[in-house]
Amino acid sequence: ELLLWKQNPRRQNLAHQLEYISMQMLEKNLFRQPYTFFLAAPSQVRAALQISGLKAEEADFRLLANPLDFSVSNLITTDVEAKESALLKDKFILFYGDLANENNLDAFQFLTKEIYARISKVLQEKDVKVYIVGKNAQPVHEHLTGGRIKLIGEVKEISNYLKSALLIVLPLRKSASLHRITEAALWSKAVVTTAAGASELELSSSELALENSADGIAAKITQLLKDPLAALELGEKLNSKLREKHDKINTERKFLQDLHDVLSKPAQTAAGVLQIAIVTEAYGEEAGRIGSHVYQLVQKLIPECKVTVLCPGQGGESLQQHDDNLRILHFADFRAGGGQKPLSRSKTLCSGIFSHLLRHNYDIIQCYPGFSPNGTLAFLAGKIREIPVVMNVFEIAAVDAEQPASFKEAGISYLKKALLRNADYIFTVCEKDYKKLNRLNPRVEQIPLPIKPVSVAEPVQSVRSRFNIPESDFLFVCLGRITRQKGQDLAVKAFARALPALPQARLVLVGSTTYDSEFYEELELLISREGLQGDVLFTDEVKREEALAWLQAADLQIVPARHMQAGNVVIEGWMCGTPVLQSDAVDPNLVNEDCNGYLFRSEDVEDLAQQMLKAYKNRQRLTELAGQGRELVNTKYTFSYLASRYLAAYKQLTL
Repeated sequence: ELLLWKQNPRRQNLAHQLEYISMQMLEKNLFRQPYTFFLAAPSQVRAALQISGLKAEEADFRLLANPLDFSVSNLITTDVEAKESALLKDKFILFYGDLANENNLDAFQFLTKEIYARISKVLQEKDVKVYIVGKNAQPVHEHLTGGRIKLIGEVKEISNYLKSALLIVLPLRKSASLHRITEAALWSKAVVTTAAGASELELSSSELALENSADGIAAKITQLLKDPLAALELGEKLNSKLREKHDKINTERKFLQDLHDVLSKPAQTAAGVLQIAIVTEAYGEEAGRIGSHVYQLVQKLIPECKVTVLCPGQGGESLQQHDDNLRILHFADFRAGGGQKPLSRSKTLCSGIFSHLLRHNYDIIQCYPGFSPNGTLAFLAGKIREIPVVMNVFEIAAVDAEQPASFKEAGISYLKKALLRNADYIFTVCEKDYKKLNRLNPRVEQIPLPIKPVSVAEPVQSVRSRFNIPESDFLFVCLGRITRQKGQDLAVKAFARALPALPQARLVLVGSTTYDSEFYEELELLISREGLQGDVLFTDEVKREEALAWLQAADLQIVPARHMQAGNVVIEGWMCGTPVLQSDAVDPNLVNEDCNGYLFRSEDVEDLAQQMLKAYKNRQRLTELAGQGRELVNTKYTFSYLASRYLAAYKQLTL
């Protein structure tokens, strides 16, 4: 690859272009941070405003001139060769700089082709020459010099020529000459230049001889050569003016004053406030798992950012809500056809989201989930617009509920790999997925998945009394729809083994029995065969309030899942004051053995039975274990904590 890059100019040009784009984005995002920037010239301030897209009042850009040591003019240079000494004894006006530089080439030709003819007479009268000094002389310099125009070329010490020159002539038409004008000021030399040449400095015609035309420049040179006192006065005024801004002591004083001003101000927020686009399948407090999650998160982000939520809806692009820091936009679902409700589909396709992101400016695009069709469209739009794309990956690959082996290993398609490798940042919930993703893209972070605050609406007694379960009975609860993936059969088998040592114990399976009817029938046969009727109970599907009431009523929650991402049911148990006994297949594993709960080896019925017995015998500690779990939830499993992690990533991506 390196050899190909060296041999192929097109590859080199592409690499340079990508580097340029990267630097542009870096500068833009840096200037939008809540910092104070000290810049050396007004043109730099103008450039910073243009790059960042900010207005002057939104940014804190301050001028701080580069300090100059004016004492150098008092130094006497003794190391001068004989040839140079002879040159310095002549009377001359000086043009200098890198002679190969495009702007200097233009100025040199302007001087020799147009200005020189107009000043040749006064040069002859006063016996003055024009010295062209600088490195990288080109053939054109040889061609256009001769007579009174002498090509000196590169010299060891330019200060010798600055000190000896009658005037400094810089007829620049394409760029400024900040450092050359300040160098001339050190020696109190009059400078003849153009408005373009002096654009980096806030100077007037009383400090500089400013003209733009060949006639005007020639007239100024002629005037100053005929009136040496006027040239001396002009140079001294330039020196005095620049001392005010560039003297080391004055510069230090100005910096300290500005620094005191900055430190005395309240902390700034990011300039312009970050504009975040969140692309999601659904949005709303009651809009399913993803929709509710995004809703809760957005409430925590909008005090810090301006958030636009892009999600499916009916009709074309429509504004559903617009507050100070929040907009919710709905887009037509291409797959819905005849007006199907957007929330009834899990994978909508809204081309309007793609076109919206192409047309509008955002600092960050975040996709929930990253692998949805709309997330893919948003990813492409972000790459086209050079906007950082953040992907939320809740599960790399779907698993087959009928194939337990697939719970342990699931592949990643080529398309997903391409998206993951090129994402600017990835958030994932599970440790197993984090390890896989980190091999594809180092910009990945494992985050907690919070839940809404838990509140139990019904009295705890009501759920026990509904099934005639006395308060004195030890209650195991499994919460979740009845499926092979959730592993309720493992809990029933383990309960059957442990039951002889568990007097007055019950196992309640809370969740829908219709999702996997074949598995439910197997469970009923197992319960009948083990003689567990009355000891193992099904509630069928219940409302969330009742499910939480069951968790609060339980002595121990069992999570026997063969495969589970996120494990929010564990968090909900802790929030309800109930410890957990879970399979080590739950990812991420939040349980610390004997600290906030218990673990058993996945699909190991004997190990599960032993742990159930252990919890039963140590039931006096169960409240303490649940309290430790709740402390973990209150620390890290909140939307405030999650929003802080997102904001940190946003700032990193926009630096």
